[in-house]
Amino acid sequence: MVRSPRHAHHQGAGLEKRLSHAATHRAALTPPRGRGKRQSTDEATLLAAIDPVLKDYRVDGWLSIEWEKQVEWKTQYVGRGRGAAGREQRGIKHIRYPITHSARQGEKIAELPRRFGGKALGTKAGRKRRSWKDAVLCYRNAYRVERVFHRLKSCGHIAPLVVKLNDPIEGLTYRLT
Repeated sequence: MVRSPRHAHHQGAGLEKRLSHAATHRAALTPPRGRGKRQSTDEATLLAAIDPVLKDYRVDGWLSIEWEKQVEWKTQYVGRGRGAAGREQRGIKHIRYPITHSARQGEKIAELPRRFGGKALGTKAGRKRRSWKDAVLCYRNAYRVERVFHRLKSCGHIAPLVVKLNDPIEGLTYRLT
């Protein structure tokens, strides 16, 4: 196991970014009351909307979300027209589940940076052939196929290509490698 401070810094920045994006996306789930704003009227649908946000941003267990049930009663006259003193009325109940508070789990998040930056390196070479420092440097400078394709994609636009015969596929593979 090798710990890279630079990799740890990038992982910490990524975590912070994911937490902030999840918080903004979470806030959009229960917008303030207003015209054209859809409110959550069922607790199960609110929970069903919150879970994918936490899982998509990979912050499940690091954010605590609290909501409350708001009930509003409104009286309305039965039938059409204006109300009168002796006219029948009915009560309409409006239920809303707004998210009242979301907070970060400070204790759980504080434990994470200690695990950031770790990489597992493996080699067949024994200690006699290569020192620990040389093995790490060799691993970092090793040729990886993914780097070649990353460079190729960054230079120009590559779009999917549909080929039906094997000859063009073999030629393209030979050309790319």
